[in-house]
Amino acid sequence: MDFPALVVQWIGHSFAEAKIQVRFLSRAPISKRRLEWAPFTYADAEKQANCFACVRNRKDFPCFRELPFEETGKPPADVVGDSEESTTRKSLVDLPKIQAGLELANIPTPTAMNPSLDQLLKFTNLLHQYRTIERSLLVHKSDQNENDVEHSFTLAMLAWHIHSTYKLDLDLSKLFSYALAHDLVEIYAGDTFFYQTDADVLNSKHNKEQEAARRLRSEFPEFPELHDAIDRYEAREDDESKFIYALDKIEPVLSIYLDGGRTWKKNNVTLEMLTSMKMPKVAVDKTIEAIFKELVSRIETDKDNLFNA
Repeated sequence: MDFPALVVQWIGHSFAEAKIQVRFLSRAPISKRRLEWAPFTYADAEKQANCFACVRNRKDFPCFRELPFEETGKPPADVVGDSEESTTRKSLVDLPKIQAGLELANIPTPTAMNPSLDQLLKFTNLLHQYRTIERSLLVHKSDQNENDVEHSFTLAMLAWHIHSTYKLDLDLSKLFSYALAHDLVEIYAGDTFFYQTDADVLNSKHNKEQEAARRLRSEFPEFPELHDAIDRYEAREDDESKFIYALDKIEPVLSIYLDGGRTWKKNNVTLEMLTSMKMPKVAVDKTIEAIFKELVSRIETDKDNLFNA
């Protein structure tokens, strides 16, 4: 059984008050899934540790069973869902046994899961790594390549501008989350050139990004909202993720057009390549599709200056 995201985190201000929260994020709508939960009630620390090691390593979970519930069409009453893609359950646990199990499984204890300067420094360092991931797009009027931080910031600002000026009925906080998080996996998976034609590279892209997402989740368990955003963006089940996905495809086009087509010329991209590869992807959002069509019309009038002969 495979869950795209599973986060174990401690809730409470002290160890004595701690609750453990097990959160599942599934790409299937909650209306089509049911997660039946068996509590952690192992009698000894060794079995408890094995259970948590199982959770940490994302193996089959003997404590959890997934069942359909088409009979009712809605989740059981004890499931608390904050969206169609997630369910959350909380339970008090035997704290001494759970602490022993955590130590044996080499999983952070509740104290370690509390907010800390070390966590903040570690995440800041991740963002510095993010800045080192270069894209194939040239920075405007520069010979330097754009990096992923610059791209993500630009995407977020464009999303905000379009959301405001077009008066879109979309959740702005989700737009920001998706825009800022959508390429974080590239820290470990690397960037793939949009016009890549090597089949091996394209086929390995998805697996590399999934593994990168798992690594981020294991390294930053204190930040479940980030992992939620990455998973939901990849699932593209809500309008906000579809909007950011489409905008992500035209953001470079806007920048390259303003830069006189230098990146297109450098990479021998043609107008035909641009339209044939971008149009199906931007079609997931009608607002972005309309903007792209207008932009393409403007590009066509100046294509001799924007592309190689």
